[in-house]
Amino acid sequence: MLLRSTRPYIRTPRKPHFHRSFYSKPARFVAIDAQGSLTEREISVRVGDNHEAYVLVPTDIGNAMKAGCASQQGLSPSTDSESLIFHHDTQCFTCTSASYPRLLIPHDLPRQSNAKTSPATLYLFGATHTITLDGTLDADFAEKSRETWRELQPVLDNLKDM
Repeated sequence: MLLRSTRPYIRTPRKPHFHRSFYSKPARFVAIDAQGSLTEREISVRVGDNHEAYVLVPTDIGNAMKAGCASQQGLSPSTDSESLIFHHDTQCFTCTSASYPRLLIPHDLPRQSNAKTSPATLYLFGATHTITLDGTLDADFAEKSRETWRELQPVLDNLKDM
C-alpha cells in the first residue's frame, strides 16, 4: 500500500470578492445635427445586472452627450461630468434642461423612488464613459474611480514619455 503524503496548509479567512458583470446591449443615440435635424445612431453599451445602476458608453457618445447638453445650456463643456435624467418609462437618458441628445437603452435601471425619473450623472474619464444613477453604490464607485483617475493621470502621462 502506498502512503500518500498530505501537504499542510493554512486556512485563511476568505475575503469577499466583488466583481461586476457586463452585458453588451444595443442602444440608440439620438441628437440634433448642425442643420437642426434629428440624427440617430445604433451603438453598443454595457450594462450590469438588474440591481446595478450604471451604463458604460463609448467615449465618443459620452463626449457628444456632454457637448450637446452644454450647447443647449449655453455653457462650454469644461468639466468631466454632466447631470442627466433617466426616464424609467422610456428607458432613456436626457440632459436636465433639454430632451436631446438622448440615449435610449433597452434596460431599466433600479428606481430610487416612485418617481418616473431618476437623476443621473455622466462621468467623462477612462476608456469608456460611465453613466450612473445618483445616490447609488454605483455612483459612489464612479466618484471614487474619478478621483483615482485624477490622481494617477499625471503619473500615467509621465510614463508615456519614458
